[in-house]
Amino acid sequence: MGWEGKVVVAFQLLSDGSVRDVRIVQGSGHAALDRGAIDAVRNASPFPRSPVEAEVITPVVYRLPTRCHRNSKEFRRFFR
Repeated sequence: MGWEGKVVVAFQLLSDGSVRDVRIVQGSGHAALDRGAIDAVRNASPFPRSPVEAEVITPVVYRLPTRCHRNSKEFRRFFR
């Protein structure tokens, strides 16, 4: 069975589309998945401009196949 988990991430979305204060609200139980969720939000920035600043809370759900073992090239490429 592969890794699975849900990470709940919160961040401030600024009016220019950038993000600030990216943090884990609820962890998955896997540090690598939690780090990956934070990196995903940061890498997706900048978002489209927003008329207001807002706190965004969103889940990031992972379902990694069995062949994606922590020592595999795929895993290391995803979680570098």
